[in-house]
Amino acid sequence: MCLAIPVRVLELLAEGQAVVDAGGLRKQIDVNLIDAVTPGDYLILHAGFAINRLDPHEAEHTLALFDELLAAERNAAESTEPSHRLSGVGRADRADRADRADRADRLGQPDQPGQPRGADKTGGYSEREG
Repeated sequence: MCLAIPVRVLELLAEGQAVVDAGGLRKQIDVNLIDAVTPGDYLILHAGFAINRLDPHEAEHTLALFDELLAAERNAAESTEPSHRLSGVGRADRADRADRADRADRLGQPDQPGQPRGADKTGGYSEREG
């Protein structure tokens, strides 16, 4: 998925470069695709290139929405206890992998789904028949 974000031009540099404010970070970008860029302009930034000019009101509205999403994400992260929520998942996943490897050793089958029958862990074939 591609993401383009609104940024505000802080200063113009030589050779079609500019310094922008990208969510509180200063970043140097290429503005050669946009005509007559001036400090204070809002641009859409994608992969280091300004690809379009943005209306200031639309840019500020979009940036405010990003701030709301970030605040909601922070609140959600603070209200959960990841050590309890994730630790059980990790144990179950490790146990499942160990169980699958143990069954594969006993049956002479691959321990990775999609690996051909009789294949060993290095991708070669074992002496055992499955």
